[in-house]
Amino acid sequence: SSRRATHSVSRASDKAAEKAYKKALKQASSAFNEAKKAGALTESDVIYLQSNLPNNKGDAANEAMVLRNEEAFNMQMARGLAGMNTQQINDMKNHLLPSGTKEYTDMNKGLPKGTEREVKEGYEKVVIPAPILDKTKLPARINLDEVMGSDSDERHAFAGTTSLNPMQSTVFDAAYNTRENLLICAPTGAGKTNVAMLTVVSHLRDVGLIGESFYNNEGPVNTGKKIVYIAPMKALAQEVVEKFSSKLKGLGIIVRELTGDMQLSRAEAEAAHILVTTPEKWDVVTRKGGDGSLGSTCGLLIIDEVHLLADERGAVIESVVARLHRWVESSQRQVRLIGLSATLPNYEDVATFLRVDKRKGLFFFGPEHRPVPLQQTFIGVTAHTKDRFKREKKDG
Repeated sequence: SSRRATHSVSRASDKAAEKAYKKALKQASSAFNEAKKAGALTESDVIYLQSNLPNNKGDAANEAMVLRNEEAFNMQMARGLAGMNTQQINDMKNHLLPSGTKEYTDMNKGLPKGTEREVKEGYEKVVIPAPILDKTKLPARINLDEVMGSDSDERHAFAGTTSLNPMQSTVFDAAYNTRENLLICAPTGAGKTNVAMLTVVSHLRDVGLIGESFYNNEGPVNTGKKIVYIAPMKALAQEVVEKFSSKLKGLGIIVRELTGDMQLSRAEAEAAHILVTTPEKWDVVTRKGGDGSLGSTCGLLIIDEVHLLADERGAVIESVVARLHRWVESSQRQVRLIGLSATLPNYEDVATFLRVDKRKGLFFFGPEHRPVPLQQTFIGVTAHTKDRFKREKKDG
């Protein structure tokens, strides 16, 4: 038949499907005729159904009609929402999953190995064990004296630290020896602040503020000398200022806070090598561009907690990043962008937005990299909550 004209092989499953299809069409036609006799259809319903249900013209005519309907449907879907009527839009909405729903298509994975599931009267308890880190697959811990020299300026910034942990060792080369944009996704407490410090001392070295060598041995990089660290809250900004000041004070590096609570004069802001600010404050500062603006002096932008893009304040971070990309394109000057984040489900999308090379600058570390293993317990109430509330109210 014309339905199989493009394929010479017909499987038993195809024949069974075609048989079921024809049976369903006959049943639909029978139901239509009965509804029509009973007067349950309007005139417009009759016209619509007559044009979309098979008749007695023969299989070829019916198949041609089905093909026309399929083509019309495909053309309508290609037009998107503009090609749908109110009923079709409502049907589409009814088939959408609730906001925030997560659907796992790979059913072979399921819950992690070792998960305990206990069903009791009125509730269900699921205990997911802490993920265990396979130490045999970890990179060797990097000794800072070996890679930086025991008495270099860069090493001085890491006083009190002899080696980097496995997460930091993994990203060391990209953070310290390149000018690549980076996105580091790692659990809380994994050591992302030290990764930020690696990029800070690398930038200070590359622009000639500390040390005696450059990553490419060609002299200072043609970029802004200032470093801007964006912290999500004022309290965290104060912590970063204290931590960076204590580590870099001996190198003559000035770290200043620029928030709503801590106003700086233009001279103070220009004199600072590192500015620690919030997304809202830096958004205001960079709205007025130009070569003489404070934003034009930035050569390294570090955004902490970049996963807040999904938060209500995410639009501000988007504005800051988009403005930075535009500045780089218009000025043709390199500005390095570092994103630090907790674990993200769509980290590749965020990396694309930050213009991170996924092969060189994207690093994702799972919950097994937490310094303290975390066991998760979920309790789901299965009893009838209304009855439970009534009982509690009666007992009270």
